Amino acid sequence: MPVLFFFAHPLITTCFTLMILAIISMWVHKKIYIWGSLLSLSFLFAYLAKIVTPIALIPITILFLCHYGISKDLKGWVRFCLVTVASVISFAFIFHLAVGFKNPLVADNLKMSANSMNFRWYINFDKPFIGLFTLGLYLPLIRSKMRLVKVLLESFSWSLLVILVLLGFSYKTHLIAWDVKWFSFFPIFLLTNLFLVVIPEEAFFRGFLQREITLGLNNKASNVLAILVVSLLFSSIHLLFVPSMSYFIAALLASFAYGTIFAITKSIESSIITHFMVNFIHLIFFTYPALQK
Repeated sequence: MPVLFFFAHPLITTCFTLMILAIISMWVHKKIYIWGSLLSLSFLFAYLAKIVTPIALIPITILFLCHYGISKDLKGWVRFCLVTVASVISFAFIFHLAVGFKNPLVADNLKMSANSMNFRWYINFDKPFIGLFTLGLYLPLIRSKMRLVKVLLESFSWSLLVILVLLGFSYKTHLIAWDVKWFSFFPIFLLTNLFLVVIPEEAFFRGFLQREITLGLNNKASNVLAILVVSLLFSSIHLLFVPSMSYFIAALLASFAYGTIFAITKSIESSIITHFMVNFIHLIFFTYPALQK
């Protein structure tokens, strides 16, 4: 059982718990000495659990310095270089190409249902860094309860629309099928999906890339062009998981929706909530990750 993995590996569990707490702290009290300390402890436990080696600090530190420079609102070629280097390192983390990382495998050949594709469940320590420094250093986060309520209402409305269109398309193209299910490990799976996948992805693709492209172009079409470029990148990466044109189109539609929501609401929380709601409904009610061909 995948859930037993977390009881059998307390160092790994502690490592990722501290990383999740670092992310949560950014909404509770966004101070670098708080999330930075929690992230440092997370790295220490990752080292003790043999998930990382000291050399992993090199790309992490370079990425932090790039985002720190961006947070100082630098302009021109300096900012362009910082954004480029940060993007290259982030994509190295996404593709697990950065040295010094060994992400733990929770379950091999996991099969959610009889007609679903098998997949490997890794808990990635490298990938969350693509969005952590954007969130911690300069991306605006919700502070007031009134703003939170407004964003929640907007997000749930958007989520319903996106779910109907996206999962409707996936169902019609036989990418997924109706498949209601629940396993004991789903709470952990959803928790790690939210904090270690959805939040970092939205912080990177929307809060960093889309934002920087929009600012860089600075014209009437900049928002649309930024959403389109980021969506093509987002959907292309997802082909690694399910090499299917239908899956590519579904990921493209999803990313375009998340980017549009972010552009309209000016809130990263909106795209995070919508993204997670799509993943939640997909996991519980439909074939996950896709039908076996």
